[in-house]
Amino acid sequence: PTAKMLSYLFAYGECGEQKEKAEAFGYHLGRAVYFLDAFDDYADDIKENSFNPFKNTEDIVNDATMSVNLSVGVLSKELTTQKFTNFYPIIENIILDGLNFQLQRITKKYRGENCE
Repeated sequence: PTAKMLSYLFAYGECGEQKEKAEAFGYHLGRAVYFLDAFDDYADDIKENSFNPFKNTEDIVNDATMSVNLSVGVLSKELTTQKFTNFYPIIENIILDGLNFQLQRITKKYRGENCE
């Protein structure tokens, strides 16, 4: 749902090929956010027997990192082809810095390197 919502938001007001690119960009951003949230909530979800896409994984850090990085790779490549007239610096910061920062923060939490 997060990926679909962001695909619609990014495509809003776009037409043709640009709409398709914007939809794909929004989808991958939503996918990355969804996997980051699932990674961050993993321990609580397991404890509460709630749904988590990583529930049956053997290596949460590796699988979550791979899932997020697949989308970040697509986003990084597509960032150069998108025609964001508004908010480009913010979107660029989110893609190039923010997602990786959150991935590293959560990874440190699971490796016991955080003070949280």
